Amino acid sequence: MDALLSWMRKSLERFRTRKGYVWIVQHDESPHDTILGVFGDEQSASDYADVMGFQFTNGVIWGKYKIGSRVDSREERSHD
Repeated sequence: MDALLSWMRKSLERFRTRKGYVWIVQHDESPHDTILGVFGDEQSASDYADVMGFQFTNGVIWGKYKIGSRVDSREERSHD
């Protein structure tokens, strides 16, 4: 788990300097909304979602997130 978090931090830092946004692909079939991938552009996220979607009963979800944002009580907030 520590290795995954470290990789995600490094990936997010790289995207922060380039664009300020990432595309996250995840599934919502577990209580933790497991992140499957983090991408720098919509096309890459979409392609990955197409490949991974069949592995989950409800498919996968993906969306664009500003670096430093979080969701609290159904409201998205930005923390730059």
